[in-house]
Formats: sequence, structure tokens, C-alpha cells
Amino acid sequence: MPTSYGKNGQFYHFFVDFYLKVWYISSMKTTKTKNKGNTMLKNTKIDFISAEDGKLQLHYTEMGVEKIKASENPIILAEVMRKHGFEDTVMASSSMDFAKESGFKSDDGAKKLYNNALSLLQ
Repeated sequence: MPTSYGKNGQFYHFFVDFYLKVWYISSMKTTKTKNKGNTMLKNTKIDFISAEDGKLQLHYTEMGVEKIKASENPIILAEVMRKHGFEDTVMASSSMDFAKESGFKSDDGAKKLYNNALSLLQ
């Protein structure tokens, strides 16, 4: 602190600085807990699908961290799909088109697994 403020000035600047930090932190907590649209505090929907090692990978974000659930079992994939749901736009990796390179028996193997999991949702 500059000494030109004197003792009262130093205390005032310390108090204002401290108050602003506390206000900012508490406003962020209030905003995050009250704002229903904030995706940082809830599970988000599946927004990306890929294939790897003979498994279908479903990508979503939870608490600001990207997470991936992978399985070769359509029942497990359907449960994950039911739990998280889908974003309005879901992107797919090129590994879905070239699934043979990703451990599937054929190039349409990942799409078949995806469609099987989707059919279990209905």
C-alpha cells in the first residue's frame, strides 16, 4: 500500500478491496446456484459420439469437465443416453464412418451399435 494514504486511507483501501473480493465470490455462488441455465453445476447432454477399440464413446460435460462413457453393450449405452439425453446438435467423429479402423468388424459396425442403443430407448 502506498504510504501517502495514511493509516485511515490504507484501512479504507484494504476494506474496499476485501469487500469487493467477498462480493464477487458470493455473487458467483449465487449466480451459479440460482441460474438454472448454467451448465457448470449440472450434467449436460451428450454432444459428441465417437468409436474406439470396438466401443461407442458418448461425450458429455459434467461440472465443466468433459467426460466419456464407452461401451460395446447397447443396453449400457442406452442407459447413459437415457440418463444424459442429447443436445440439440450432436456431432460424430469420422471414426463412426470408418469403424473398422476403430476395432469394429465392419465400417458400419459403430452405426449399427448406435442404432441398437437408440432402439432400446423407445
